[in-house]
Amino acid sequence: MPSQDVQQELKVVADCVDKVITPSLSYNHATVGGWVDDIVKSSMQALMTLKMPRKYIVQCTILQKSGAGLHTNTACYWDDSADGCFTHRTEGRNMLCVTTVYGIAL
Repeated sequence: MPSQDVQQELKVVADCVDKVITPSLSYNHATVGGWVDDIVKSSMQALMTLKMPRKYIVQCTILQKSGAGLHTNTACYWDDSADGCFTHRTEGRNMLCVTTVYGIAL
């Protein structure tokens, strides 16, 4: 089970994503860039208000569901006892949003 700090971080990011990506929202190529920007910026601001002793990297991908697959991988060299990451996944009517947060101890 994730620590209480990580649970708190995950909740603020999930809240930021859920304000942008709602179940009834449809993928729109013209506005998806703005959605990604909103999610990343609001997530970073919310994480910073927690005042955890970390630096953050927030990455967001929004993919239109079209039957194509998505495969991704990340490798990190860090201190497993102090650094970490988590991913929040949510779906709209015809899209998938994956937001990954990396936390690096100061």
